[in-house]
Amino acid sequence: MLIGVPLMSKLMGIKDTIIVAIGATAHAAGRVIFVLAEIPKMFYVGAAVAALGPIVAPVLRSMTSKLVPVEERGKVFAMLSVCDNAVPLFSGILYSQLYNATINTAPSSIYWLTFSTQVSVFLLVLIIHFTLRNRNVMTHEEYISN
Repeated sequence: MLIGVPLMSKLMGIKDTIIVAIGATAHAAGRVIFVLAEIPKMFYVGAAVAALGPIVAPVLRSMTSKLVPVEERGKVFAMLSVCDNAVPLFSGILYSQLYNATINTAPSSIYWLTFSTQVSVFLLVLIIHFTLRNRNVMTHEEYISN
């Protein structure tokens, strides 16, 4: 993550929305590999594929800082922090309830739940990408210098 994001963003010139889409796709693909794993070694393959998944959160914060006016950033980042802290509360309950309900019938359902959340992230980022494609997104420093 420390090397991948700057490499993709600065050196390769990939837009933030595409980086988020790559991360969400990697995370979702890793879960599909987990579902289809028939031998234990495939879980390592799934983890390697999903390794790009954690790039989503910092890049979303980067996008937010570029899209939100300076005077509104504090409010938006406060809301993002609330959401970041609320997700583990709800997901812990959701995953444990789903696991307990499906362990005997469909034990891979927890992976499908993660897959579906990442597909949702991917679709939302695609909407943002196509909404912003004709718009030049500037950082605050670029805005001030113009």
